[in-house]
Amino acid sequence: MKKTLRPLFVTGLLSVIILFGTLVSYTNKNLEPKELATVENEQNFTDLKSRNESVLVKALMLNKWLSISDIHQSSYKQIRNTLVLNIINKTMVSKKELLKLSDIEISYVALAYRFMLESDLKSAESLKSMSTNDLNKTLIQLNIEQTSYTILTLQDFSIEKNLRIAYDWWLPKNNASLITEFKIIDNHQNDNITCFQVKDNHQRNTEVLRIVKVNEADFKYLGVYHSMVSKNHFELYLAGSNDLKNWKRINILGDRSHQGDIKKWGKGYIIANEEDLREGTNNIKITFYESYEKLCANQPKFSKSIKRTFSNFAEGTPDIREIIGDNPEDSYLLLGFHYYNNGDVDYQAMGILKDFKSWKAWTDDITNKNIIGMGFKGNIGGRYAFKNNNKEFILQEAQIKKADFSTWRILIGDGAFYTTLNLKTPNGSISFANPSILEIEKGNYIISSFLPSEGNKRGENGQLIYSNKIE
Repeated sequence: MKKTLRPLFVTGLLSVIILFGTLVSYTNKNLEPKELATVENEQNFTDLKSRNESVLVKALMLNKWLSISDIHQSSYKQIRNTLVLNIINKTMVSKKELLKLSDIEISYVALAYRFMLESDLKSAESLKSMSTNDLNKTLIQLNIEQTSYTILTLQDFSIEKNLRIAYDWWLPKNNASLITEFKIIDNHQNDNITCFQVKDNHQRNTEVLRIVKVNEADFKYLGVYHSMVSKNHFELYLAGSNDLKNWKRINILGDRSHQGDIKKWGKGYIIANEEDLREGTNNIKITFYESYEKLCANQPKFSKSIKRTFSNFAEGTPDIREIIGDNPEDSYLLLGFHYYNNGDVDYQAMGILKDFKSWKAWTDDITNKNIIGMGFKGNIGGRYAFKNNNKEFILQEAQIKKADFSTWRILIGDGAFYTTLNLKTPNGSISFANPSILEIEKGNYIISSFLPSEGNKRGENGQLIYSNKIE
């Protein structure tokens, strides 16, 4: 009996092996490019001498090639691989060339691709036939037409440098009407709201006021702000308003807390702020309130103090950029913030908080380098995101000279490249910091900024709120 079964067993085993081999061969032929490249290119990642995950993450975010949830879950190798594969699939840039490039060089190839699409210079279809050299040649030709640079000078520049030059003229040109409207602060223009030195009903300064539209039973708007109660000692407050001019304090949200931001999340609210439980130990804190009533009573359901990632001195002034998920226990939060670099000046960073537990953060090297290149040598601090005509923009504060409060300026940009707003008040004040913005109706924006005493005219300091309509 055993002798009779053995040939059948061997025949069956051989059939299984052949079938398995056929399946493997078929699967390999039909693998997505991403899967194949991940296997083939694994060794290339380990050969890199230097890594800069932050620039890769920024390029992926700006191009919207990877969600914040996927970014949080991905390793450095997966992040780099995703950027490489997207470039390969969308252009004629070869895999062999990309794998020789540094993280910064790869990121700027991706950003050049993005510029071509956003500026309507090239279609996605035409970009499929463009190499890295083609992208740079296109930038060079544009810069010849729009700037005083010579062709020989531009040909010596990298794609990174040529892209920065292109954004220098393209941003203000392409967004001229938006910039013109935002920079006008006039008490008598079209009945717009313009309020300097905004205070609450306790006559406390509403410093760094961040506003959210809510339509609760008591108020149309809620705002968080801080005020100094003693030297270097701030408290964070919640207030409500129905006209954006008069603010009624509701409660204290935190002692030794400041630089807050607020967003509506489902039926509840999320607050991000800077806390310094001991002076000089500033860090970010995230708090969730499950209802308006709980917020007013300062009874949070979840709270998370985030340890500093990049600075032994301070990290803070968070803004809530994106929220994914229906509740804090199953969520991803994207925050912008700044870190006190080597105890010298503030630079930009970004972080993703998963489920109110797991925090991953990256320095925003692309933004920092670009703003420094514009001549801002002091702090690069608070920022705020908004949309106009389905395009994403950032209002960003930056300081021309370190420790000089008269040199604070507001920039506007796409989150990587910026131009200066040059705001104009009735009396000619020049120093503006801590911007925020809220669209209260379609095309109707409320902008707020803190005006230090230095560089500003009498009566035009403190917290400013003004409105402008953008056609």
